[in-house]
Amino acid sequence: MNNNMPEQILKIINNLRNYYTIKETIKLDEKYLKESPLNGVSYDGVKTSATNKMYSVTEDLAQRRLDKENRIRVYQDIIMQIDAALTILSDIERQIITYRDIEQYTWMQVEYHVKLSESQCKRVRKRALAKMQEYIYNERYDFDTKSTQLSLGL
Repeated sequence: MNNNMPEQILKIINNLRNYYTIKETIKLDEKYLKESPLNGVSYDGVKTSATNKMYSVTEDLAQRRLDKENRIRVYQDIIMQIDAALTILSDIERQIITYRDIEQYTWMQVEYHVKLSESQCKRVRKRALAKMQEYIYNERYDFDTKSTQLSLGL
């Protein structure tokens, strides 16, 4: 991976590479929330430490539920952004991004599936990543000049 790419492009690539993991984590967290109902909090029998700090298993479970609910929201946003950004790409751009970044195929495998050379695939991928960045962040990275420009969206 090229470390000269802006943070936003690297983040997009990372999210694409973790696409299936993110979706599976959402499912697992939703299952946890569904199967682990939380009842009211009771402080009966809760021991305190010398600093009067209390520890409750129920509070720990409640915090874990909140953490999972927050993670679900963040991950759902990521998946929605990726899915929406993929819809603005041409068919060939979407195929290359899917094969290379989501499915994590080698360039040779990508070439085989899309019937383009490796260099053509890499150029198409760069263009697709720039489009995705523009869609998600309203900025576009120019791989030739290595600069980011604000997209006015007019």
